[in-house]
Amino acid sequence: MNEPIQAIWEGRPRSSHWPELRAKHLASNKFCQCCGQKFNLTVHHLIPVSVAPEKELEPENLRTVCNDCHFVIGHLGNWRYYNIYFDVDAANHLARVDEFEEKNLSRESSR
Repeated sequence: MNEPIQAIWEGRPRSSHWPELRAKHLASNKFCQCCGQKFNLTVHHLIPVSVAPEKELEPENLRTVCNDCHFVIGHLGNWRYYNIYFDVDAANHLARVDEFEEKNLSRESSR
């Protein structure tokens, strides 16, 4: 059975191609996939480089997140872990954020 938390054991040096790929990814993915925020963005690897270095530059392994969501949802509050259910958790959290914002907007417009 897969555990939702997987440990990251050690960091590895980045590919020399990483800065360019990171910049391109952020240029085409301009909001946090977890909360919709458009600032303080970074790139999260679904499978960390320390676990699968061969996936470092694979676009399907990359997600745009804000710094807060990166830590809380991507790493479950501990940089030594990664969330194997990231896509599901991110979508669920974004839906809750959207629902909250819709309720607040409807309240404001009814005043």
